[in-house]
Formats: sequence, structure tokens, C-alpha cells
Amino acid sequence: MRPIIIIVCSGFFLIGSSGLTIAQSDADTLYRTSALRDSVQKVILRFEKQIKQFEKEDSIHLPPANSILFVGSSSIRGWQTLKTDFAGYPVIGRGFGGSTFVELLYYLNRIVIKYKPKKVFVYCGENDMTLPYSLPGDVWYAFAQFDSLMLGYLPKTQIYFISIKPCPRSWDYWPKIQLANNLIKAYINQDRSQRLTYIDITQTLLKNNGDVNPALFLSDGIHLQKSVYKQWADIIRPFLD
Repeated sequence: MRPIIIIVCSGFFLIGSSGLTIAQSDADTLYRTSALRDSVQKVILRFEKQIKQFEKEDSIHLPPANSILFVGSSSIRGWQTLKTDFAGYPVIGRGFGGSTFVELLYYLNRIVIKYKPKKVFVYCGENDMTLPYSLPGDVWYAFAQFDSLMLGYLPKTQIYFISIKPCPRSWDYWPKIQLANNLIKAYINQDRSQRLTYIDITQTLLKNNGDVNPALFLSDGIHLQKSVYKQWADIIRPFLD
């Protein structure tokens, strides 16, 4: 399978079966770049145990091709009623809490491409936006990379981006998150292939005055109450056919 390239800072990382390596022609910056590589690799590989657990499950029962894949961070991982909410559909849940687009791209072959899904519902970018120095454009660019890779590997797969949610814990970041959502929505609206769809779940979590509703979240102010997933299911279900 071809390596996946992720652009990070001044270098670029080649991701393949052997892990993370770096291309850098300037010998004067080799040490600094090597340190950056090791730092990025350490962060990304924190999810290796979870990915291997997915692979163990697949070794017992590999989901059929043309399934419907839900992938992303904790809002997908916490969707415990995913299969019952979409009963009758071949649904796969591959959420790993705390992940960002960098990890999603790194593990793309192992948790997305291998399934050859008919549809992919993506929830990612929330953790990206709370990182130091992260900008809305970074999330937009990461989604564009995801789209480009999917187009190369699975050009017939439909992609649905679930908007990044507001939450009490990161409410101060909400203006930035809204901008990231709007950038991705604009990107999707300009897509002529009709492969991309933007799904807005924002209103399920806001009060009438526009403030986030803390009653819809667990005590950590991040993760969702079960009742919210029922609303999300109602919004998403029409896109499954």
C-alpha cells in the first residue's frame, strides 16, 4: 500500500508500514528535524494500542466491504448505541478518543482504507482546535488532505463531515471552531464530485440564546449524554441510504 504523506512544519513525514521517517535535505537542520520527528511520532503512537485492538477485532470478524464507517475522536468512540441507532445498516465504529486529524491521517490505511467503505462519517478537528497555536485553517487543510487521500484510494466512497461541536470545556474556543466549520463547509460546497457532504449538528447542543447547554454533557464538559446521540442519529439517518 502506498505511503501517506503528512505535511508538518518545515519537513515532511513519510508514513508507511515501518512507521514514521523524515525527508530533510538540509544537514544543518537534521538534528532539529530528527527531534521533531521523534516528538511527533511519540504523540501519534499513543493510539497504537487502540488501533491494534481494532485489528484484533477485525481478525475475528472483518466487516464486509461497502459498510458504513464512523471514524474520529471521542464523540464517535462514545457513541455506544451506534449500531442500534442505525439498526439494519452495516455500521462500523472506529473512534479513538483524544485523536486529531494527524492521527486519523496516520492510521488511515488501518482504520479506513482497509474496510473499503461505501460511506465514511468523519468527526474530527475538535482536539486539533484546542492545541496551542492551532488555527482554523489547519483543520481545514487537514480535512482537505483527508479528502485527497480518500479520492486517491477510494474515489467512489461518499464522505460526510460531522461539524465540530461546541462544548462547555472548550467554549472559549468556539469562535475558532465555528470558523473551522465554515471553512470546511465552504470547501465541501465547492466540491463538484458530489462525494462530500457537510452535516451540521451544532443546534443539538445550544440553547435558544446561542449558549452551549451544559446539561447535554457529562461532568467533564466534553463528552455527550446518551440523549444527544439520539438527536444525532435522527439527523444522520437520512444520509445512510
